[in-house]
Amino acid sequence: MPTYPVRALTIRRWRRRDADRVYRVLTEERGVLDVAVAGAARATSKLAGHLEPFAEVRLLLARGRGTFRVAGAVQVRRFAGADELAVRRLAQVAAVAEQLVPVDQALPGAFAAVRAAWEQVLAGTPDTQSAAVAQLAYDLWAVAGYGAPSTPAPPPDPGGFLRFMDSYLSSVLPRPVRLG
Repeated sequence: MPTYPVRALTIRRWRRRDADRVYRVLTEERGVLDVAVAGAARATSKLAGHLEPFAEVRLLLARGRGTFRVAGAVQVRRFAGADELAVRRLAQVAAVAEQLVPVDQALPGAFAAVRAAWEQVLAGTPDTQSAAVAQLAYDLWAVAGYGAPSTPAPPPDPGGFLRFMDSYLSSVLPRPVRLG
């Protein structure tokens, strides 16, 4: 079974079966992927700690039966917020990426944009954190080829832009989305 080394940002995770977890990751090479980790929910798992949400990781992926399996993982950086608001903003950035980046398709610039937005969220104040989320939504919208939203750029009120993106994404995408 061939393996593929990739850099990834862990967006979220959920449990599958008793001891397995599935992680949604954003990769430079393949866009958003769901990768399975056998035994990650066990206390003795050596891979689970590397793949926590809001982490940049290097993965060794193996193609399984219709899904990717993680053969190895090394955490490069953990984007962990010190306060609850920062963690919420990191989750909003992850939600924007999950909604706008195609599954199993490379989207040049998406990985770097999400990583930069996470760095801005951790380094900024609450106002600049909201602006970082709004700017990422705008940038990914344009990079993904959906065309420019009807507003030329995020307005000074990031909450207004996020409400605009909420309503527009909900009308265009099949899955419901909530950014702000």
